Amino acid sequence: MITTNGLEDTIVSPFAPSVYITTAPSNILSILDTAGTTARNESETINNALAGEIKHEYNLEFEQTDNELFMDFISQKAKEYYYKTPITAKHTVNLTSANIGQPWINYSYAGDFNPLHMHHADLSYIIYVDIPDNIRNNYKTSYSQTKGILQLSYNNNQMHLVPKTGDMIVFPSSVYHCVYPFSEDGCRISVAGNIHNAQFETIDNTQ
Repeated sequence: MITTNGLEDTIVSPFAPSVYITTAPSNILSILDTAGTTARNESETINNALAGEIKHEYNLEFEQTDNELFMDFISQKAKEYYYKTPITAKHTVNLTSANIGQPWINYSYAGDFNPLHMHHADLSYIIYVDIPDNIRNNYKTSYSQTKGILQLSYNNNQMHLVPKTGDMIVFPSSVYHCVYPFSEDGCRISVAGNIHNAQFETIDNTQ
C-alpha cells in the first residue's frame, strides 16, 4: 500500500511502465470544481459511455481562459512525465506535441466503483479534486485494505495507491486500473482524461 504523502512530483516504477505522482495547484482544482458543478447542474450524465459503476459522471467544458490554463497544465504534466522517464539513463525524452482528449468528472459515493480497465491513448491521468478524510482512510477499516483505493496493474504486477486531495496520477494508458468502492458517507470528486498522439524527440545527454 502506497500513500501519496511526501511523494509529490515522484516517479514510481512498480512495473515496467512508470507512474508519475504529482500535484494540481489550487487554481486548477478550482477550475475543475467550478466546471464540474456547472456540468452536474446543466448536463446529462455520460456514465453509459464509461467503464465505471458511477451514476454521476459528466464531460467537462471550460470558459476560454480556464480552458487555456487547464490545457497548458495537462501539457506541462505530460512533458514532465516523458522527461522524467527517459528511455535510457543517457537520453532525455522531450514531448513536442500531443492531443489532449475530453476530460470528465466523477462524483463517487459509497458503493460506486471502477472495474479493472485500460484506455486507448498514450497517457492517462487522474486528478483528485476532493477526497474527504473519512473516505481516504476507509481502506484502514477493511480486512483487505482496499476500500476506496486506486489499483494499477501491469503484467500481473499491482500497485495500490491511497491518493489525497490535489494529487494527480499520470500513467501510460496500457496500464490497467480500477478503483474499489468505499463505504463511508460523503463524495469523492475526481477528474480523468487521456493524452493522444504524443510526439517527442530523444535528446542524447552525452553530447
